[in-house]
Amino acid sequence: GRGHAGVGLSPHRFALPALVRGAARRRALRIVSLRQGAGNGGTARALRGGLCRAPPLRAGPVLARCTFHQQTPRQTMKVVVTGTGGRLGAALARHLRARHRVVAYDRRAMDLREPEQIADHLEGLDFEVLINCAALTSLDYCEEHAAEATSVNAVAPAHMARLCAARGARMIQLSTNYVYHGTRAGLRKETDAAGPLGIYARTKHEGEQRVLAESSGHIVARTAWVFGPDRESFVDHIIARAQKSDDCAAVCDTWSSASYSLDMAEQLERLMLNPAADGLYNLSNDGACSWLELGQAALDITAELGWRLRCRSLRSQPLAEMKQFLAPRPVHTAMDVSKLAAATGLRPRPWREALRDY
Repeated sequence: GRGHAGVGLSPHRFALPALVRGAARRRALRIVSLRQGAGNGGTARALRGGLCRAPPLRAGPVLARCTFHQQTPRQTMKVVVTGTGGRLGAALARHLRARHRVVAYDRRAMDLREPEQIADHLEGLDFEVLINCAALTSLDYCEEHAAEATSVNAVAPAHMARLCAARGARMIQLSTNYVYHGTRAGLRKETDAAGPLGIYARTKHEGEQRVLAESSGHIVARTAWVFGPDRESFVDHIIARAQKSDDCAAVCDTWSSASYSLDMAEQLERLMLNPAADGLYNLSNDGACSWLELGQAALDITAELGWRLRCRSLRSQPLAEMKQFLAPRPVHTAMDVSKLAAATGLRPRPWREALRDY
């Protein structure tokens, strides 16, 4: 995952998880034996972090850059996590490895633009749950690259869901608030009709439908406006801008739910451990906010912490003024998390509280 040292360890220094079986295990052992102590931080830091990334090969097996998390005495489930180069995927893999056997793939290890190769990556693994955090998420990029968006956001999840169903494993597919149409104010429930507006939203909605069609036990979790420590988000960008400029603005007339990646990782684990959980879930912190409210709250908190800011108050900017946007944005996509709370036994905390922790 992002932020961890990339090191190669010899087999006698690194125990592969038991869920890596057969040929895949032999290939992975060969990969990690190629080089010792390479990369930043060295072997000791990788062992302390419980994470190892094998060095890339010029031409090698598909597991060449698969990240293996060390086992712990409290393992309960065997889990594959994809998309660990992103905010949520990285946080989730790190959270789960404390109690579970985890194999984590970032985009370099599993490229979902080639979904037909997914089976080659997973056939040697013994797992009970696959959590797909990988996606093509740039709305405007998707608008100009529809075929690529379809492969990553719809076709690849369908392949994963079919493979999981065939071997009796569950799949949790991460999706987005953008599948809601957003014309009506208030909180969206899972029972509300979808109305995706652009290529990104339509491909994510198609992915949802194809995953759920493969098994009644699969789960789709819709998240929104994710922030967290593993990758910069709107929150980080607005703070950085306020440190450099005395004139900063944020969109004031679009509302959704903010999601702290560390909180979402805990909620996803609880969903995973609930055998009765299936179907659609909204996955976010509690409450609604606009981009303006989220950004202003971030500046207020950093100012209280003593950060030097040139801009202390954000200027309101209507969505209609954002002429650079290619893809349409829904206006009202804040989500009701009551169903999630019932399934996990833990109601997500308010977004302001989570933001302050971050």
